[in-house]
This record gives sequence, structure tokens and C-alpha cells, in this order.
Amino acid sequence: MRILARTTGRSAAVLIGAVLMAASTALPAGAVGNSPDKDSIVAGPNCDGGARFSWSSSIYPNNTHGDYAGYNPYNVSQSGDLCNTTSEYVWTDQNNVDTTWLWYEGTASGDGSVAGRDCYVWLYIPTQDAGAPSARYDVWATDDYGLSEVNPPAGWHWLFWPGHNVDQNTTSGWIYIGQHTMGNYPDVVVTLTNKDTANWKIGAGSVAFHCI
Repeated sequence: MRILARTTGRSAAVLIGAVLMAASTALPAGAVGNSPDKDSIVAGPNCDGGARFSWSSSIYPNNTHGDYAGYNPYNVSQSGDLCNTTSEYVWTDQNNVDTTWLWYEGTASGDGSVAGRDCYVWLYIPTQDAGAPSARYDVWATDDYGLSEVNPPAGWHWLFWPGHNVDQNTTSGWIYIGQHTMGNYPDVVVTLTNKDTANWKIGAGSVAFHCI
């Protein structure tokens, strides 16, 4: 399994992202608190509906529970696609290797391009085996979702993050992190990387996308 190098700087990616419209943390119309919009596409460690979730590391993550359980698309009861409670975690900085998790929406997941749309993003912080105080979530636009380069891969353009690292020890369940216009890029990707020293559990749950 390919290892993504530890990120040491994002100045070029940030400059590219700054050219695009600034991210908005205002809740979209129809959102109820931090719950995803109805029809949002949910991607996670054990969600039906396509290859929308992956990880890159030489360390195999542990399966645990405490993730979102429900329909994909979100809150659409007639859908046969489901997510169960399965989440994943690793111990931080294990053997000097960081794990990067990735969630996709767009052509990468077989749902069609999100170019020209506004994409809203929610995270589900697992309620079990997730206690890292500095979990780093980033949102990217891309027309090349391969992992042929170090993080960030070539062709990836940084859009936004929640404005701070997420303390998984004090946060759980759905949280809304923002929205961004996709411009000409057909795919939106969320990444989770570890920014903590050793001996913390960093957990990966589901991510919900609503591109309109």
C-alpha cells in the first residue's frame, strides 16, 4: 500500500485555493443543525453505494464501531444503500507512519461530475476509538483522484478546512464544516490526516456531501 508523505507545507495549494471562492460555514438551506441535508451522499468505512472511501498507509486500520448508521443517500428511506456503525482507527504516529483517509464524491465515485456545483460537507466523528485532539480535515477539488504523488497529489487544489484541527476527544457525531463552489473540477475529496504525537487513537467515520 502506498504511503502518503507527512505534509510539511501547503503554500502552493493554499495560493491556488485562495483564488477560488472562499469557503462558507453558513448552513445550507434545509439543513437542521449539524445534520446533513436530505439526499446528501454519505461515504464511509462500511457504506454501500460505490468506492467512495479509501486510506493510504503501510498500517492497516482497525475496525471498530461508533459511526453513522442509516441510509445513503442521507434520510432517504426508500434507498437500499445503507451505512452501518463500522468506523476505523489507528494509533497516531505508529512506527513514524501517518495514515491518510480519503472520501470522494463526483466522477471518482461514479456519481458524475460535480463541476459548476456548490458542495456542502459534513463529518461524522466516531463515538468510539476516536480521541486524537488534532485531527486534520481538508477539502480538495481535483480532476485527478489518483494517489501517484505525495500529499497533496498533483492536480489537487486545496479548498478549505474547518478553520482548526478537530478535537475528536471532545467532538462526536455529525458536524458541518463548510461549503465551496467547485469551478471546473469534477471531484471533491475530503482527507483526514494526523497532527498529533504518538499514543492517540485517530478515528475515521463517514463524510456527507451535498453538491447542488
